[in-house]
Amino acid sequence: MKPILILLILLFIIGQFDIHNQQFEADNPLDRMKRDAPSIKSKAAIVVDQHMKLAKLLNAIYLQMQLSNEKIDDFDVIAGIWEIDRSAIEKLVSLKVNALAESMSSLEKMVNEFPNGLDRIANVEEISKKLDSVKEITPEKREALRLAMKDDSVPGFLKTGDFPEWDFKENLAIKVLEKLETVRSMTNFDPDKTEKLSKAMVAIYFHLNKLRNWITTVNEEQQKTIETLVQGYEAAIDVKNKVTELQELVTLLTEAEKVLVHVQSLKDIKGVSGMQVESKNLNTALLQLHQKSNMSVAPAFSSNPDLASFETGLKDEWIGSLIAGGKDLGLLESFLDDIASIAKTFTPVNQNMKTLMTYDLIDELKLVSRSIDEISKFQQNSNHLNLTSLPSCNESPDLTDVKDALETSQQLYKSITPLDEVANGIDRLSDGKAKILSIQQKLKVFTVTNKGCETLFSFDIEPFKDFNDVPDTITWMKEEKTIMKIKPLIGTIPKLREDLEKLKRTKSPATTVAPVTKTSTKAPKGSQKPKRSADDGKKLEFQNPQDLLDVAISVRGLEIMDLILQYNNLIDTVIRQGALAENSISRIDNPSNKAELEKIWKDFGMMKTKLEAIKSNNQKLVDTVTSSGQETSLEDVGLVYRNLASLNPSERVFLRDLRLSMRLFERENKELMESLEKLEKPLATDWQMTHASFKRLPTAMQNLKKDFDKFFKVETGFMVTVKNNLSYFGGGAGVLVVLGAAMGSFFFFRKYIHDPELKMKPPVDNEPFVPTEEAMSKHYDFMQLQDSRLDMNKRNEADLTPMFKAYLDKDYDHMRELIEEGAIVDAVCGQYNRTLLLETANARDIRYCDLLLERDAELQIWDCYSKDVENYAVKHKFAVYVLDQKRAREKLKVRKRILPKTPRPWKILVLEASSFPLWKRKKLPHRIKACTKWGYTGEEFDEYTTIILPKRYVRVADDDDSVALIMDDADGMMKWKLVGCKAILTRVDFFHRLYKAHGYPEEVQEILNTDYRDWVLDMYSQKEVHEKALYRHKNRIHQMQPPLLQDVKIILMPTKNKKLMAKQKTWKENIRLFGGTIVDDPTVDELSNLPPYYAANPKYIEEGNHQNRTWILKYKDTDPELILKEWIDDWEHFTCADMEFLPQCIARCRLLPTNNSAVPLAYNDDKQGKGYLRAKEVQEEYTRKTLAMAAERDLEKWKKANGNKYGTTATTTTTQSTVESTTDSKANETKKAADTKKTSEKSGTEVEKATTKK
Repeated sequence: MKPILILLILLFIIGQFDIHNQQFEADNPLDRMKRDAPSIKSKAAIVVDQHMKLAKLLNAIYLQMQLSNEKIDDFDVIAGIWEIDRSAIEKLVSLKVNALAESMSSLEKMVNEFPNGLDRIANVEEISKKLDSVKEITPEKREALRLAMKDDSVPGFLKTGDFPEWDFKENLAIKVLEKLETVRSMTNFDPDKTEKLSKAMVAIYFHLNKLRNWITTVNEEQQKTIETLVQGYEAAIDVKNKVTELQELVTLLTEAEKVLVHVQSLKDIKGVSGMQVESKNLNTALLQLHQKSNMSVAPAFSSNPDLASFETGLKDEWIGSLIAGGKDLGLLESFLDDIASIAKTFTPVNQNMKTLMTYDLIDELKLVSRSIDEISKFQQNSNHLNLTSLPSCNESPDLTDVKDALETSQQLYKSITPLDEVANGIDRLSDGKAKILSIQQKLKVFTVTNKGCETLFSFDIEPFKDFNDVPDTITWMKEEKTIMKIKPLIGTIPKLREDLEKLKRTKSPATTVAPVTKTSTKAPKGSQKPKRSADDGKKLEFQNPQDLLDVAISVRGLEIMDLILQYNNLIDTVIRQGALAENSISRIDNPSNKAELEKIWKDFGMMKTKLEAIKSNNQKLVDTVTSSGQETSLEDVGLVYRNLASLNPSERVFLRDLRLSMRLFERENKELMESLEKLEKPLATDWQMTHASFKRLPTAMQNLKKDFDKFFKVETGFMVTVKNNLSYFGGGAGVLVVLGAAMGSFFFFRKYIHDPELKMKPPVDNEPFVPTEEAMSKHYDFMQLQDSRLDMNKRNEADLTPMFKAYLDKDYDHMRELIEEGAIVDAVCGQYNRTLLLETANARDIRYCDLLLERDAELQIWDCYSKDVENYAVKHKFAVYVLDQKRAREKLKVRKRILPKTPRPWKILVLEASSFPLWKRKKLPHRIKACTKWGYTGEEFDEYTTIILPKRYVRVADDDDSVALIMDDADGMMKWKLVGCKAILTRVDFFHRLYKAHGYPEEVQEILNTDYRDWVLDMYSQKEVHEKALYRHKNRIHQMQPPLLQDVKIILMPTKNKKLMAKQKTWKENIRLFGGTIVDDPTVDELSNLPPYYAANPKYIEEGNHQNRTWILKYKDTDPELILKEWIDDWEHFTCADMEFLPQCIARCRLLPTNNSAVPLAYNDDKQGKGYLRAKEVQEEYTRKTLAMAAERDLEKWKKANGNKYGTTATTTTTQSTVESTTDSKANETKKAADTKKTSEKSGTEVEKATTKK
C-alpha cells in the first residue's frame, strides 16, 4: 500500500507542476453541482457574515501589495472604501470655502428676517395668459384706432355744412326744354323769348357745374377718410372684447408690485455672484462625490469603513484552515503591518467622509444654491420692472349703435354718385351728419391708445419666471433652518483637507492637497519589509492579484443582494407611493416645478416594471445560495458563487433623479424619500461586473489556494515529499520503481501535454474575414461572422438597429455609411416587424428602396401584416422594378452582400473537456487554443462563438448527410438553451481535423474557413430528423430576424407531476429565450387578430395554415376545470394543446399550425364543439379553393394546348355552377400521373360547354 500511496502523491505533484501553464480539464458541472450542493439551505446573510471576514483579509492583502508596488495610494484606498472616484475627493478638497462660510452668515440673517406668508411674487401663469390675449391688440390695431380719433377722419363737408343751396327737386332741364320749344314755335323773332332761353341755359350750366365740383369734393373726402373711420371702428371692437383681460392684467401686475415691495431686502445682499459660483461648485463636487464608482479597490470595506477590521480574519480559525491549512497566520499578519498602521490615520478621514456622504445635507445645499441663483436673477432683473404707475387702459364706450350708423354712412356715400338720386343723396347726407360725428366722438373715449399704455403691451413676464419662487424657497429655508444645517458641512471640507494632508502616500497634485512632508532617509515603518524570523527570503506572491479583489467584489455583491432582499418592502413603497406621486404632478401649481417633475417622472411606468423584475430576480439569486458559510476549502467557497453566476444578473437602476426631485413636490412624502435614499446605492450596483466576478471566482479560489500553499509551506517539491516519506518504503527497489514511474510520467507530460505556446501571446488576426464561395451560396456567412455581435448592428431600447434608426431620423448619410461598412440590411425592427427594405417600400421611398435592393436586401421577408416587398411594390406601383431585381438574382445565383471588414471572431467552449483528449490539444493551432475553454462551469452560452458538443449529444446518419442535435430534457434541459444561444454548435470532428493538419498552415486555414462542414444543422426529436431546423434558429439570430416565438403569449397550466412542475421554471426561461412571453391571463386584444410573426409568412397562410398569438399549454393530468371553454371554442384566437406542442415547434423551427397531426389541439377532443366545427369549415373552404384553383390552371393548360378554337377564354370569373362542376370533377379524380392529361381535357371540356351554354 505504501508504494501505491507514494505513486499517487507523485502524480498529484506533476499535476501541480502544470497548474501555472494551462487550464485543467473540468469535470461535468452537473455532477459537480450534485456532489457539492449542501443538503441544508441557509440564509444568504449567514454566508455573508462568515465570508466577509475572508473577503476583508484578502482585500487587505490586495491593498498592501498595490500600495507596496506604488500602483495605488492612500487616496485610492479612501475612494475605494466609500465606492467613489478619487477625482471627486480631489475636486472637493480643492475648493476654497472660507468665503462661502462667511457669506452663509449674512444669508442666514436675511432669511431669518424675511417676512412670513409670502408664496411667490406673481401669478405668472395667469399673467402669461392675459398678456397673450391682450397682445392680440397689435400695434397696427392701436394705430388704426388712433388715426380714427383724428379730426380729418370725418369728411370735412359734414363739419362745415357746405351743402348746395339750390333745391334740386325742381327740374331745370324741363324748363330749358320748355323755353326751347317756345323759341322753335316762333313765327317771328322774339328777343324776349330767346333771352329767357339763354338765361335758363346759363342757370342750368351754372348749377350743374357747381354740383359737379361739390360732388368731386365729396368723393375725394370720402375716399380719403371713410376707410380710416372703418378701420378704427374694427380696432375698437377688438379692444372692446379685451377690456376684461386688460382690467385683470392691471390688477395682477399691481398685486405683484405689492409683493416686490416686501422683497426689496434681497437687493441689499452683497457678493451674491461669488456665493452663486462657490455654492454651485460645492454642489457639483458633492454630487460627483455621491456618484457610485464601479472601480473600487476596497469593496469589502464599503459596509464598514474601518480598515483595521480585517484583523478579525487573522484570528478566525476557519479562515486559518482555509488559507494556511490550520497553520499560524503570523507571517501574514507581519505582511499586513503597514495596512494596520495606516488604518488609524484613516479614522478621522472616514468620520469627515461620513458627514459629507449624508443625503440630507446635499439636498439642503442644493436648496441653498437654488435660492442664491434666484436672488441673483432678482437683483439683475427687478430694477427693470416698474409696476407702480400703470395707466388705465380699459376705458371704452358702448358701440352697439356705431355699427348701424357706420353701415348707413357707407350706403349714403355710395348713393351720391348717380345723378338721378342726387337730391335724395344730399338730403340723406344732411340727415346722417350727426350720426357720423357721434362715431368719432365715441372712438375718442378709448384710452388704450394712450402713450402710457405701451408699457402694458411691451411688458415681459420672462424675468419673473427666473425668480418668481424665491419667496417660497426662502420661506422653506427659514422653516427648515437649512443654512444652520449646512454650515457643519462646509466646515467639514477644510478638516478633510487637513486630514488628507497627513496621509503618507499620495499622488495627488500639489494644487489639490499639500505635498507630503519629507521624511528621513529611513524608510517609514509601514513600508519596511515585514520581518519573518524563520523564513526571511519567502515572499507572498499571487499569479493574479485580481483574484483577491474578485473575492471582495463577489462577497460585497452577495451582501448587497441580501440587503435588497431586506428592502423588498421599500421597493413596494417606491412602486406604490411613486405611482401616487406621479399622479399628483398634474395638480402642482408651480409651473417650473411641474415641468421638471413631468420630465423626471415621465418614464416611471417603465421604472416600476424594472423594480418588480429586480425584486423577483434578486429573490431567485439569493435562493441559489445553498451554503452554511463553513466551507472546508477555498475551492468550496468559490463554488458557492458559481450558482449565482448561473443566473442572469439584475438590471441596474438609477433612482437619484427621482430622489432629488422629491423637494419639488408641494407635499412632503417622507416615506417615499427615505425609501429612495436607502435603495439608491444598492440598486445602482454594477451587476454585470459583479456577475463577472461570480463567474471568475471558482477559478480565482483555485489559484489563491495554490498561492497560499506556496507561501505557508516551508518546503515543497518532489524531493521533499520523497524525503518525508522514506520511512514508508520497504526497500530501495520500491524507491526506484516510484522514481521510474515519476520520470516516465514527467517525460510523457513534457512531450505530449506541456504546451509552452500557452505562455506566449497568440497571433492576432487583423485581416477581414472573407467566407468561401460555398459558404456564401449556402448563407453560412452570417453565422461565421456572427454579425449580430457587431456594434454597428446593436439594437437600442426601441429594438431598432443604428441603420434603421438613421433612416427614421432622416440621417441618410449615416445610413449609407453603415450599409457600405457591411451592417445587416435585413434586420427586422420595430413594432411592425419590418426590415429597412419593407419600411422604405411602405413609405414609397424608391431611392433608398433601390439602394437596398442593390445591396442584396432579402426579398422573402414579411412584416406583421404578412406583406413582403412585392406587396408594397404592387400597392405603390413599382412592382416591375422589384420583379426585375428578383429575376436578375435568380439568374446570377451569386449574392452581392457587402461584408463587414472585421476578422472572424473565435471564442470556443468545449462543453465536456473529456470529449477531446488532453494529449492531442498541444497540436491545435495556437490562436484556437488561446481562445478555448475546456469544460462548462455555468457561464452564459452567448459568451462563445462556437460550442463543441460531446458525441452523445449528436446523431449522425449512416451516410453522414444528416448531423442532428438529439433533443431531450437531459442535463437540466441544457440542449434547449444550446439551441437558443448565439453560439454555433459543432462536432468534435472539427478539432480532430485541425489536429491532423498540424504542421500544414494552409490546410489549417482551409479547415478554419470551412468549419461549417462540422456544424450541427439538424434537430432530432421524437424519432424524426428535422432538416436545417438548428441552422434556421442560428441564422435568424445572426441575420437579426425575430426569434421563433415572436409575438406568442403562453400560459403554462399546472400538473400534478412534481418533476414536470419543477421543469416549468426552466421552460419559462426557454420561452423567453426564443422570444415568447409568459402570461397568467390570456386575453384577446386588437393584436390577437394578427398571427404571430412566423405564422404571418405568406407561404404559411397560402398553404391554409393558421396559428394564434395566445397559447395555453396543458399536461395530460391538468385539471379540466382549469381549461376554460372559450379557449377551446374560440379556435381562431386561442391555441390550447399539450405541453409537447412547444418542444415540437422548437425542434422543427416552425410554428405548427392548428390543424397539425403531430400534437393535435384540444378542440379535436370535442367533435361537436364550436372550435372543431369552425376549424373543419375553414379547412373545407381552403380545400374547395385549392381544387378550384387547380381546375383553373388545368383549364388554362387545355386552352393553350387546343389553341382557343372555341373563341372563348376561361377566366377566374366563371359561373358558380362551372366552379362546382369543376371542383366535383377534380375531387373524384385519381392522383395518378398517367391520368393527368385525360382528366385535364375532360375538365376543360365540361367548363367549355358550361361557358358556351351560359
